[in-house]
Amino acid sequence: MEFSVLMTVYEKEKPYNLRKSLLTSYHQTIKPTEIILVCDGILTQELYDEIEQIKSEIPILKVYQLDTNVGSGPASCFGVEKCNTNLIARMDSDDYCVETRFERQIKAFERNDLTPKS
Repeated sequence: MEFSVLMTVYEKEKPYNLRKSLLTSYHQTIKPTEIILVCDGILTQELYDEIEQIKSEIPILKVYQLDTNVGSGPASCFGVEKCNTNLIARMDSDDYCVETRFERQIKAFERNDLTPKS
């Protein structure tokens, strides 16, 4: 089952948290099809530097920039429009995943015959 990970980040996030969140969402027993990161407004240079470094480690990472900070909800709505799958795992930029998170969630979908619709 294909799925996307959607994450937003804003200027007050710590680069370490963002890095750990992105890496734990990528290093999964079932990998996402894509990871969409929406930069909600202008970030610190440290965050931009971290994102550039992470892009070389996570080839499925797609980064989008909003000109102004609109908040997590509107930034997430923007990100949903950028996702290329019908199933989206939403994460905050300070969330960490156990390596079986997506595997367990997908199995729950399959067990309960829950099929994402477009």
